[in-house]
Amino acid sequence: MEKIAVIVSFLILLLGVAGCYIMPAEPEQVLQKVELSYIKDGDTIVVKESDGNEMTVRLIGIDAPESVAPEAYTEKTGKENSEYGEMASKHLEELLKDSEILYLQYDKERVDKYDRTLAYVYTDNSGEFGGMVNGAMIKDGYATILIIEPNTRYEERFSFYENYARNEGLGLWAYEEFSNGK
Repeated sequence: MEKIAVIVSFLILLLGVAGCYIMPAEPEQVLQKVELSYIKDGDTIVVKESDGNEMTVRLIGIDAPESVAPEAYTEKTGKENSEYGEMASKHLEELLKDSEILYLQYDKERVDKYDRTLAYVYTDNSGEFGGMVNGAMIKDGYATILIIEPNTRYEERFSFYENYARNEGLGLWAYEEFSNGK
């Protein structure tokens, strides 16, 4: 009987330890908690880290039309500032209007060639972990999918969201000129 009690105790201890590894951690433990400073455009924000430093964050996996691109950038890329870019920026503002606190989740690459931090951005929902902003921008039709290796964690999900938004004519997809350009 004593052997059975020892074995049961060992199994309970083992399950308890294993549970620590398989249970999801709180967002603050897995993601970087930051404070929103301002929205730069439809796919870029500026946040403040806990040490007070500001950093520019480019939302991974999405591309919103330009709204504040400098002339040199538009000449180089051919992407001009447009009313669609302003609409995308306003939609991002709407998504983030009640979120002073955000959580950043990183993929394989953390910085792009423009020295912007690359992240999936999650809202703070009254002190609780909220939804992913990157996916919402695509699903609502205000950004398109832009997957750049090696940051591909949510490629399938984002592709589904874009097809949904396009097929339903959501956001910018409601405008024929935008739809024809994509």
